[in-house]
Amino acid sequence: MTNHSTKLVLAALVFCGVAFGQADATIPPMAKVYIAPMHGFETYLAAALAKKKVLVTVVSSREQADFEITGTAKEQRNGVWRAVLLSQYGSQEDA
Repeated sequence: MTNHSTKLVLAALVFCGVAFGQADATIPPMAKVYIAPMHGFETYLAAALAKKKVLVTVVSSREQADFEITGTAKEQRNGVWRAVLLSQYGSQEDA
């Protein structure tokens, strides 16, 4: 897991606390969390939570959850001209 992925997990958890009106912007330990579909990013987020041993339980439905993590994920592939003129290869991912 990269440092960038760790920051994404922490940002998502803090955002989740803020979005649901938590005064201290934290999710309590052992809370049930639902991760909404985000074009495959939810799989990485769930894996990161497990790898970092975050004390939450990921559930498979909204109805079972105390909190919900939502967001968007986007990938933009660089075209031939961007690669040739600007020497930018690969793609750009945002979550």
